[in-house]
Amino acid sequence: MLKKIAFLVILAIVFSIPIAAQEEDSTEADEQFDSKDYDDFGLFNYFGFAKDPMIEVFYGAPKFAWKSLKSSLQNNPSAEIGIGYSHRRKYNAHIYKLNKKMFFVSGISQNFGNANSKIELTPEMWRFGLGLTYGYSYKIGRMFITPYSSNSFVWSNISFKNSVATLSSTDSTNINLYNKAFRFGTATQAGIEISIVPVFSINCGYERSVIFPRYLFWKQAGSMLLEFGGYGLTDRFVKSILRSSPYAAPIVDFFLKNAVSFAMYELRKEKMNWPFKSASPLTFDTWKIGVTFRF
Repeated sequence: MLKKIAFLVILAIVFSIPIAAQEEDSTEADEQFDSKDYDDFGLFNYFGFAKDPMIEVFYGAPKFAWKSLKSSLQNNPSAEIGIGYSHRRKYNAHIYKLNKKMFFVSGISQNFGNANSKIELTPEMWRFGLGLTYGYSYKIGRMFITPYSSNSFVWSNISFKNSVATLSSTDSTNINLYNKAFRFGTATQAGIEISIVPVFSINCGYERSVIFPRYLFWKQAGSMLLEFGGYGLTDRFVKSILRSSPYAAPIVDFFLKNAVSFAMYELRKEKMNWPFKSASPLTFDTWKIGVTFRF
């Protein structure tokens, strides 16, 4: 059922947004963002701006899932630290645009809080990656409230501790695809950031991660092109909303971009390079809470 819903979400966004975008006023006199206001997506944007240095720290509660695996997986806490830059640009007196880019390192381990368990497999993970966070902020006095989305490219190293005597041959084969090896993956996150003062923010988010057992370049490129094409279309649509109803833009941007993320995540649970024929990946969802310090 979720797979059908996800597919319909992708179709709805792909076919409806170009029609709405054609109704934009072709003039740009009223829009205060200029040519330096890049679309949110693309590698050039990761290197394209630098403003306030920042440090982010998160603590999370992951939940693993793997359709090809019969054994149970232990869910251990996660901890993450990231460094990068934050840039907030003014649209009007109460609407701003937030972009953050960062390099992060995180771990999932029993050492972060869970006791030993009798669950069959315990994954211990260390990972690093590059991430972009984007969203439109409401300014209320000195405070900013930002519903945000983020995308990351991630490299993970996982080791599995087996607490039972034997695993099935199928599970052993699946585990060996990941065990003690670096694997590429992606992560998306939806959340809200509340900046009480300019130098300090509280963050709460929900992250969905996919780790691929193998990297198949052309299939991966095709799948990601479809995903980022959806994000690009939402950017165009939100910019038209900024002209007509700017106070609605932060909420619409949040829901549309995270709808694309949700749809692609659900479709990739069975086919890691959807819509192309491919194996099911290891996935996990994480509730996260953290703080951001800007300098």
